This record gives sequence, structure tokens and C-alpha cells, in this order.
Amino acid sequence: MKKQNQKYYWEIGCEPPLIDIHSIKKHEILREYLSQYIKIVGGSYYSDSLTLTLVDAFAGGGLYKSKEGEYLDGSPLIFLKTSKEAEAYLATIKKQFKLNANYIFIDTNKIYLDYLKELLINEGFKKQINNEIFLFNGSFESKIDLIVNHIQKRKGKANRCIFLLDQYGYGDVPFYSIRRIFQSFDKAEILLTFSVDFLIDYMNNSLKFQKIFNKLNIANFTKYLENFEEEKKQKHWRVIIQKKLYKHIIEASGAKFHTNFFIKSSESSRSYWFLHLSQHMKAKDEMQKIHWKLENTFAHQGKGGFNMLAYYPEKDIEYTRQPHLPTFVFSNKDKETSMNLLMSELPALTTKEGMPVKLFFEKQCNQTTATYDMIKEVIRNPMIRNEISLFTKNGHSKKNNSKINDKDIIQRNQQKKLFHM
Repeated sequence: MKKQNQKYYWEIGCEPPLIDIHSIKKHEILREYLSQYIKIVGGSYYSDSLTLTLVDAFAGGGLYKSKEGEYLDGSPLIFLKTSKEAEAYLATIKKQFKLNANYIFIDTNKIYLDYLKELLINEGFKKQINNEIFLFNGSFESKIDLIVNHIQKRKGKANRCIFLLDQYGYGDVPFYSIRRIFQSFDKAEILLTFSVDFLIDYMNNSLKFQKIFNKLNIANFTKYLENFEEEKKQKHWRVIIQKKLYKHIIEASGAKFHTNFFIKSSESSRSYWFLHLSQHMKAKDEMQKIHWKLENTFAHQGKGGFNMLAYYPEKDIEYTRQPHLPTFVFSNKDKETSMNLLMSELPALTTKEGMPVKLFFEKQCNQTTATYDMIKEVIRNPMIRNEISLFTKNGHSKKNNSKINDKDIIQRNQQKKLFHM
């Protein structure tokens, strides 16, 4: 039986729960990224197969209903169907391509898993259950050892895996579990939901609240809580807290690269983070491209590692059918603005000693909405060559607008800086 104030509930024989608009956008991100991931990694010239494990730690019942009455796939079906579609696409390019995927769906509520199992059977996945699809009843934290062992026993040295940690709040995914994943698998990627506004609303300097951070395993943040009441007196105190909290979360995760979709719920008015965490620049760059492809509303709240990518349903024409003039929607106009800013800011980030272009992007990509291709486009621009120089790895000067390779050396010129409008 559904409990009072329970957001989502699944039970066999009952209609699926109503989905929030912001969750639809989140599922769109998941679908787009997984499709690109399989096509890029599986499309490698050197292999005709891809071994991949997809973990959904808060799977639920796997089905929703829109306000218009349409049935919509949840994350388990998105994992399964998107994988199948991407495999079929690669099979048209590679005659013998095979996706060796395993799917692990976890939930603490057995009633939800029963609903999901029946849904999977009705969708034609009966034969895969207990062979490729595994349903685990329990918390993600209690199953982490089982999951790690399962992935390690699979064929293939890469141990490629994607974890969807779509928790409803902020306290169900201790960060030592995330570090455990990255320490176990170099090719792991994590998509984490974190209800930052909900946490800040109840944040205080009490011992009880400090225990929450201890449980999350980001205990160092409790030192900041000592000055919390003073911080709240500042004009933009929520933004300041978010920046500091975000920094601690990234450090606690152990991820080298991160992308943050900042999503605001039109139903609750609270915002949350949908974080992509990985150990490789290429993964980060591909997720960054998804921002530009989906054209989400973007809220830039200062520099220094906290560039917030925000989606506001009330500003989305797709759902409201109303024209709008948001600040930043990843449009062509926004790209033009970004490119002009990059033209102005990029030279100061280079060094007189020089470094490979790829390394330069690796050092800067967590601080910008620009993709690797956008950075290379800026470097190719003749207008910027008064401030920087570009050489091949053998030291030969490269011409303007020539193709840029990862190992090309970008170097700051020793002359007066020009300013671009």
C-alpha cells in the first residue's frame, strides 16, 4: 500500500506513478549518453564486441505515466532498449558486432522489483532475467561488494560499467561507495542525483546534521558548518554554499572529471544536481556535447569550478509551448558568445613553456561548458595567434586554420595581450 507523501509507488495491478517533467529531461540525458557511449566505444576499429555492465541502483518499477496519460519508460527499460538500438546500429557497420551487456537493477522495495520483473517479461525480456538481467532486493550500499565482484568476474580486462545512482534525496549513496567503484574500475562512469536544495534547506550546525555528512562520508564539510550562520547573512548565501559543497562532493567522489546538470523541479521548486563522474576526459567531453545537443537552460553562477548547467521546465518551449528568453540555452547565439569569451580568456591559461593541446583541455575542461572541438576551433582562429603559438610535437610551427592534433603544443607568446570584443 502506498504511504502518505510517498512520491513514486509501483504495485502489480495498479497504474504507474505520474512522472515529473524534470525527470523526463533527466531520462533524455541518460538515453542520449548511453547511445553515444555504446556507438563510440563499440565502434572502435580494433574490436567487434563490447562487454558492458549497467547498474541502476534505484530502479523502481520501471514505468511511469505522463500528465497526458502516456506511458513512459523508466531507467531500466531505457538501459535495455537504448542498448539494443545502439547494438543494432553498430551491426549495420560491423557485420559481427556483439554487445555483451549485463544489467543489474536494485531496489529496497520488493514490491517494486516484482512490478519491474512483470514489466520486463511483458516487454519481451523474460529469457534474459537471471542470465543478463539481475534483480537485487536491498540497498545499494549493501550490494556494492556483490556488484563489484560480478563485474570483475566478467570477461574483458576493461571492466566497463556505468552506474546510475538516481537517489530521491541525498543520503542513500555514501561517497566511500563511489570511491570504491573508481578504485575498482578505471573505466567506470557514474551518474549521480543529489538533492542539493533539500539538503541546504535543512542544513545547520547541530550534531545531528553533522552526522548526516559523516554518513555521506564527506565529513570534512562539517568544519565549514561552524560558520554556517554567518554565511547565511550574505546576499547570495545559497550559491556560496553550493560552490563549497560541490567542491567537497567532487573531492569525496575521487572523480577526475565531472559534468553537472543543474535541474530545477517545477513541481517542488527545489533544484538538484545530476552529476556525471568519470576518470577520463573523453567521457567528460561526450557528456558536455549532450548539453549542447539538448539545449538545456544554463545558469552560470561564477567561476572557480562551479559552472552550473541548469534546466528549468517552466522555460522549456517543449513543455510549456510558450516563447521565452532565457539567459543561456546552448543555442547558436550562446555558442557565439562562448567562443568570444574563450578567445579572450584562453591565452591567459596557456604557459610560456607550452603543453600538448589535449593536456591543456584536460586541465581546463571541468571549468568550462566548451567541448574539446570548441577549444580547438578557438586555437585555430587567426585572431588569437598574436597571443599564442601552435607547434607540432616536433617543434614545427603550424599554420592558421590547420587541423589540430592532440599532441600539438600550445604556447603563450611573450608580448602584450590583445583584447577581443
